[in-house]
Amino acid sequence: MYLTWCYVLYSLISLSLTNELNILTDWQKNSFLCMRNYFEFSQPMIIHQKYNITFYGLEESGYGVRQIVVRSVYDFVPERSSFIDMLEQDGGYENYYRKLVRKVDFHNQFMMFAERQKFKNWDYFVKENKNIKIFWCKNGLCEDCRSNNPIALAIINEISQPKNTEVQPKIQASEKMWSDGQIEDFKDFSIELASNSLLIGRPGDVAKLYFRVINRLWQPLEFFFECYAQIGIIRAILPTRIIIPPNSPSDIEVFLEVGGSEGSIDQITFIVNQQYQEFIRVNFYIGQMVGDTSRPTIDYTFNGDCRYADTPHTCGSEKWSIEAVIRDENSGLANIYSIPNHLRFQNDFIIGTREAVIVYYSSTCCFPKVEIIATDLRGNIKKKTIDAEKQYLNLAEIAAIILAIFVLFFTIIILIWAVLRCRKRRKSQNFISN
Repeated sequence: MYLTWCYVLYSLISLSLTNELNILTDWQKNSFLCMRNYFEFSQPMIIHQKYNITFYGLEESGYGVRQIVVRSVYDFVPERSSFIDMLEQDGGYENYYRKLVRKVDFHNQFMMFAERQKFKNWDYFVKENKNIKIFWCKNGLCEDCRSNNPIALAIINEISQPKNTEVQPKIQASEKMWSDGQIEDFKDFSIELASNSLLIGRPGDVAKLYFRVINRLWQPLEFFFECYAQIGIIRAILPTRIIIPPNSPSDIEVFLEVGGSEGSIDQITFIVNQQYQEFIRVNFYIGQMVGDTSRPTIDYTFNGDCRYADTPHTCGSEKWSIEAVIRDENSGLANIYSIPNHLRFQNDFIIGTREAVIVYYSSTCCFPKVEIIATDLRGNIKKKTIDAEKQYLNLAEIAAIILAIFVLFFTIIILIWAVLRCRKRRKSQNFISN
């Protein structure tokens, strides 16, 4: 009996904490897209709070009212456009909603998403239905929400893989610089994981991931976003569409409901759609957070020979390359890049990986230096500078090493001779005293 009353009390409390939304709909796809657009830009908390959302619309026969209750604006997608013929008729939209309004219980407040231009007397419809909050739409977008579009974030931290947009002077063959003048493939935009993302959580938690999309052109670009998880559930993407100003970044929030068992790894794929598609993958670890103060490790093997290519006339004819293996077995690798930024990865780099990552770099002997930088998810940084000219010893260094070996050798011989002489003298003194 006690357990029964506890269950009833819990149910009452849950219902009291549950918010309700009542939405009039024509079951058309554009109306649902407009609704989602409104919630993403104007009421983002509705997407991940506890809500009962009831859709009211006419039955296919046109005589009854169909009701569908969902918990999220993403939980229902219209399967068909049953009323398309009626709605496309002259005044069809207005007639549909007037008929619907007469059939529903108007003790509640309602929301409605519709296209203004399809109403003959939309202003009169608004005045006579004051208990309906109407949001006007166009092509699946909420017209009333455009002023609420999020503004792109200012660049506060230096981008992890910067591109130098300044005009550089022409490289002379005699200048030994860090870059070999290779032209990097320029892309309209780039994606990275923002530093305030936490890639670990316990089952049942709702984690926030922040993906930074950077428009690198001198014109605004419109982007559309998707995100998928192998184990958990993507609860929301805020926003799913945005226009980013020229040369500006914007952070996209992804809400992940953590699933799976502790110790497992969920792989998240974040996709950006523009004129072409780009994506990044992230390893999300399920379990408790652990401390990490150790830096990643960078090991490499060197190939090539720049010993006889150290003049402006010969350096361009010889090349050198490295194969580097980068690891971080604790928190996982967050970022890997080089200066100059011409690293090639053996496989797609997965942010947060604890496996070894193999990268390649090559250049001519005119440009003998590269610096590789690796950062883990706890912000520990490892840098390694590789200089092709210092992989071999010159004549002076070889002579110095040989001289040092001879000096050490003669020093050891002198020490041995001194010890033997002392022992011989001590023996002779003992013999005389006896």
